[in-house]
Amino acid sequence: HSMPKRAAKAVEAVEPEEEKGFDKEQNIVSGLRFEEQIRKLDIELERKKNQIQKEYEIKKQKYYQQRLEQTCRVPRFWSQAILNHPDIHDMLNNSEMDCFEHLVQFKMQDISDGDIQGRRYIFKFSKN
Repeated sequence: HSMPKRAAKAVEAVEPEEEKGFDKEQNIVSGLRFEEQIRKLDIELERKKNQIQKEYEIKKQKYYQQRLEQTCRVPRFWSQAILNHPDIHDMLNNSEMDCFEHLVQFKMQDISDGDIQGRRYIFKFSKN
């Protein structure tokens, strides 16, 4: 069985990397440059995602306020919501649970100060 001429030429044209003057060190350095560019793009992506998230958090503020006003009209809304949450309920002792009976308002506030990201929880209680 003989190989077609085209296939024979293709096989002959393939040379091992070492025979082509392959410089392993140079390729590693080039690869590192690509990695640096990828890392820069990842940083840019993260910044843009944060910008978009901040933009939408601002847009959501009016709805948070409307929700807050609505939930304040429902007696014991937040105390029941928090005390009925299985994870939170298990962390509270009886005196803490009693305090939550006086909770009239609960708000979350996103904090963004430079590289610091977080959330503040604000509890407002009635006089007891």
